[in-house]
Amino acid sequence: MTRILLIRHAQAIGNVHGVFQGHLDSGLTEIGKKQLEALAERMKSVNVDAVYSSPLIRAKETALAANKYHNAPFALVDDLMEIDGGDWEGVPFEDIPKLYPEPAGVWMNEPYNFRAPSGETMQSVCNRMVSSIAKIARENEGKTVCVVSHGCAIRNYIGYIRYGTLERLAYVEWCDNTAIYTIDYDNGVAKLVGEADNSHLDKNISTFKKQSWWKKIKTD
Repeated sequence: MTRILLIRHAQAIGNVHGVFQGHLDSGLTEIGKKQLEALAERMKSVNVDAVYSSPLIRAKETALAANKYHNAPFALVDDLMEIDGGDWEGVPFEDIPKLYPEPAGVWMNEPYNFRAPSGETMQSVCNRMVSSIAKIARENEGKTVCVVSHGCAIRNYIGYIRYGTLERLAYVEWCDNTAIYTIDYDNGVAKLVGEADNSHLDKNISTFKKQSWWKKIKTD
């Protein structure tokens, strides 16, 4: 069995400025840096055999923090990057419905069909996340591996392994910065055994304890 610890990056400048980040390579906030300290301490007692990360700065710095006490083999993987937001990159979320009303409606109501103008399809994000993490699991059989990615990309992956389809993406919760999902791969089958664990963050450095937008998901 291979254990994947899937971690969202620490709080980045775009997270607090309320813009669509996508491939925008923004750095971390001061709170984000404190989240990294908490994550490093959290991971100190965990056996880590390898670390993989999106190459975007906010993910790479998070991966280095997770690896602080381990010095495990480290690799950057393009397929772990956030969705390419095309024309939405750097645009404030509050402006998007006015500037792009049709794709904004799809983003909110049918996210599995989403594609920003000149951007990447949600299906593409899902496909590359599922295939890249499965490949990482195969290459690290019997090991524990940290994988650092991004909010939308992680949401796609979790939705797929939870439901087996992208069409229920709107039912998948968003996760806090540096939250950890635990996935066990056994004979190529992924099982979600731990979800969005942010217990290492106190209320002063948790992004989501100061926000409420992320709670808006569909329920049966």
